[in-house]
Amino acid sequence: HLLHDAEQESPALNAPQLLTGLGAHLGSVLWTGVPIGGRLAALPAGEALRTAVRLAAMSIGLRCGILVSEAAVEGLQSPERFRLRPLGRLRPGPGEGRVAVYELYSVRDEETAGHLRALPGGWEESVRQFQLGQWRPAALGFRKVLDALPHDRPARFFLRQCRQRSTR
Repeated sequence: HLLHDAEQESPALNAPQLLTGLGAHLGSVLWTGVPIGGRLAALPAGEALRTAVRLAAMSIGLRCGILVSEAAVEGLQSPERFRLRPLGRLRPGPGEGRVAVYELYSVRDEETAGHLRALPGGWEESVRQFQLGQWRPAALGFRKVLDALPHDRPARFFLRQCRQRSTR
């Protein structure tokens, strides 16, 4: 009862959710010196950092938490220990090349893992069909994911993309 009263009185507790995302990529980073306030500050720069930042932005749009590039997966000592769902080769930013991207999801999320394994043809097949421009079969696969997992953001994203691209 006391918590309920506090929630009603405190606008901070009822504030909108802050969306955050993480992007992981493996590559070289350059350190540059930038004058800030009379001092030289070291700031990271380079293609690897830019890709990681763009993956983080994509993860916010997909609302899936953590996106990992293929380069980062290949750099893992034991990638099989992680729950990785391939999202295909995506373009992180305008004018950039495509990067193989994976969603890293919780090891505690057995429901998601079980549904993805049980899909006829599998998640990977739906992503493959999407990459080939086969919008209808890809959309059917993503619809099956949403039937089992109605709140799955990546499936919702891909289904929306299939619908938009099939009408072009």
